[in-house]
Amino acid sequence: NTVHSGSNNHSENEGDLLIYFAEKMIQANVHSTQTMVNQRAIEIRMRELELFTANLGVVASLAAFFAETSLESLYIEPETVAKDDPKNHFSILCWTLSAVTISLNLMTLLVSIFTMLHGPAMAI
Repeated sequence: NTVHSGSNNHSENEGDLLIYFAEKMIQANVHSTQTMVNQRAIEIRMRELELFTANLGVVASLAAFFAETSLESLYIEPETVAKDDPKNHFSILCWTLSAVTISLNLMTLLVSIFTMLHGPAMAI
């Protein structure tokens, strides 16, 4: 009777040990999966950040180009309007719109530059 109970006690210890190791393996798998998910999330954020800065670079380049083009248009006098004509409202409108366009493009350029400098640090 004692031999049988000792054998039964030994098999209970092995069963408890197997359950313990199985729980530890499941916990290890859960931690491994969480680590993989977190790493993948960081990789996705980095790709989004690269795309974000690349797009802002294009916006900044175009804003600088259009501001420079608008600045050049200030020097151009329309050929269809006489310079000494008192009804020369078209050239005033052209210069005013060019000045507004320069201002808006420079503002877009400044916002793009500011966002490219401080945006990635805020995103991470």
